[in-house]
Amino acid sequence: MRGEVGPIEEYVRALTAALPGPARARASLVGEARDGLVDAATAYRSAGWPARRAEELAVADFGTVRELAGEYRTELALSQGRRTLLLTAAVQLGVWLFSELSWRLGEHRLWSGAAPSDGYRLLARAVDALQLIPVGVALCAVLVAFTYGQRVLPRPDLLARASGAFGFGVAATMLVSCAVMSLATPGLAGVGSVVTSVLAVAAPAGLIAASARRSFVAAAPRPA
Repeated sequence: MRGEVGPIEEYVRALTAALPGPARARASLVGEARDGLVDAATAYRSAGWPARRAEELAVADFGTVRELAGEYRTELALSQGRRTLLLTAAVQLGVWLFSELSWRLGEHRLWSGAAPSDGYRLLARAVDALQLIPVGVALCAVLVAFTYGQRVLPRPDLLARASGAFGFGVAATMLVSCAVMSLATPGLAGVGSVVTSVLAVAAPAGLIAASARRSFVAAAPRPA
């Protein structure tokens, strides 16, 4: 019947619906599954089975959607966790570079010609550390935890959850440190300037938080 969905297509649709995670990685895994099903069905047709029955046999050989999705979900969770860490590092580094450039270009105006105090410089160095340390941590985690670590951990999906928690922490720290530095800088100490500065950081912080949330979703336990 025209428009009828075959067993393979039904299986692929159900598998796609059961998989959270990065769209590209998910599409790649689902594509591999589809190709395997088609190859198996082709082999059954070559053996003399009718087309629909050949697809049914291929699907039966593949196992249930729940079984296959369970195998794929861990891989997708790791992929999303890795993506969150790399995004966090890139965004945090970009924010640091932008803040450094802005400071060097506007230092005289922000301080009205006065020299920043030793306390302010200490605060600025602390904020720099809060911006740069997460970059190093994220990159080290990608290079170590998401390579060797995922092979030895009994629950590699926990890496994705840790990435999500890390991303949320970095996003919150970005907003707080921006507000603190704005309050401590004479040229930005007004309410309007502080709000504007925080809103400017809200976009990159939001990108990190959104990716962190997807890490938690991808690592969520399978429904019973």
